[in-house]
Amino acid sequence: RGTSFPFGCLLAVVVAQGVMETRTSRRPCSSAEQHLLLAVALIACSSQLLVDANSWLSLAMNPIQRPEMYIIGAQPLCSQLTGLSQGQRKLCQLYQDHMVYIGEGAKTGINECQYQFRHRRWNCSTVDNASVRAARPRDLPRDWLWGGCGDNVNYGYRFAREFVDAREREKNYPQGSKEDARTLMNLQNNEAGRQ
Repeated sequence: RGTSFPFGCLLAVVVAQGVMETRTSRRPCSSAEQHLLLAVALIACSSQLLVDANSWLSLAMNPIQRPEMYIIGAQPLCSQLTGLSQGQRKLCQLYQDHMVYIGEGAKTGINECQYQFRHRRWNCSTVDNASVRAARPRDLPRDWLWGGCGDNVNYGYRFAREFVDAREREKNYPQGSKEDARTLMNLQNNEAGRQ
């Protein structure tokens, strides 16, 4: 079993927010802009979710909350995190300071999923929805453009793509097999979530 919930868009926002604190951009985002961006991402993200010990989403269940653990070269941190694939573990080792935001993004996404589906029979152990659409407030003018947070959102998007898709890209199933189709579906769902 794998994860096909497209947390990529949510994760991109959370990683971008965290990186905004340490990176410079053309124009820093205000707190209100950050919250708006996070809210839009939460609304836009919905597809399939399966949280288990074999998923990076398990970081939401045991998030890393001590930044002092992110010492360069602290290999044990990444080896102690459960649910990471080999590629995700390598990214963890290279970008340990990002892991707290990945954990926060996973937890926020799971909490939002559970809230959105609170009146359903399931509690987001699995959520199936093939259509992923970005919600747009009715009173928002059609020509409204996001003022931007500089390169941070783009950086968050790219990092989220690399991290979330790493598990799927590591798989090597025969072309045309059910497993290969599932891998392709998961990659497509991840990308839809990031859009």
